[in-house]
Amino acid sequence: MKVQSVYLFFFLALSIVSSYGCSILPRVSVEQAWSENYAFASGTQANDPAIIDGNPETIGQSQYVEGSADVVRDHSAPSEAVVILPEPKPIHRVVI
Repeated sequence: MKVQSVYLFFFLALSIVSSYGCSILPRVSVEQAWSENYAFASGTQANDPAIIDGNPETIGQSQYVEGSADVVRDHSAPSEAVVILPEPKPIHRVVI
């Protein structure tokens, strides 16, 4: 009987702390500030124009790195999408 009451106490305490923690989190968290989308700046170039057209429904295609022509040997060869900005910008996060 004593073990059951200990479990009940811990369950109730955990429930209260969890619900209080979840309800206070939005009030204490700092909202993230997003910068402008650098890919939309005039003069921006990409190796596939669909990558920077601004339409989320468009499917852009990355290019395989040079020297990966042998499909059998290089089946895991990396591919890359290159976006060239018109001027240097500090970039901390890329969202695809």
